[in-house]
Amino acid sequence: VLPPLTRCKLLLLEFSACPLACVLRPLFRCCFLRCCCMVCCLRDHTALPILYGVPAGKFRDIPFKVNSWPLVQQTKPVEEDFIFVGGRSRRDFATLFQAVKDLPYAVKVLTAHQPDLTPHGSSLDGLEPPPNVELLYNDSDSRVFVDLMSRSKLVVVPIRKDAAVQAGIGVCLLGMALEKCVIVS
Repeated sequence: VLPPLTRCKLLLLEFSACPLACVLRPLFRCCFLRCCCMVCCLRDHTALPILYGVPAGKFRDIPFKVNSWPLVQQTKPVEEDFIFVGGRSRRDFATLFQAVKDLPYAVKVLTAHQPDLTPHGSSLDGLEPPPNVELLYNDSDSRVFVDLMSRSKLVVVPIRKDAAVQAGIGVCLLGMALEKCVIVS
């Protein structure tokens, strides 16, 4: 938090969907207004000036890169008969489960356990995956992530419709780098 009456030249933002985000919004707004420039890792930050009441001209973006690029270069994509879903930020698992329950394809969801999902605005609490969905909980292992994605038929990134900022960009770029069809909600 910036000390009172000080001005910051630059602030790098990493937005999280913490449970206190609504309560902390006035504090964030106060800090953001006192910054000259805010750097975000997302190109479309049109929701942020509205959400925080900060002039749009203060936001700058840093382009994303393909995660695990050396692994991608070593991998030869193939096509097996399953859909890949990966990641943890602002994922809409409820809608995903409803959408795939009657499909004739297996779905492999590579994510994190609930305590690691909550800070990222996602939840599996109270959800029962359909029989064709396999939950795998080691999404921080780059080798597993790249291997599963490279063998999938296609990649799905189910983003919550109430997400105020972008999510799943790394998964989208990785999927395209592995020559997969990527479907994003």
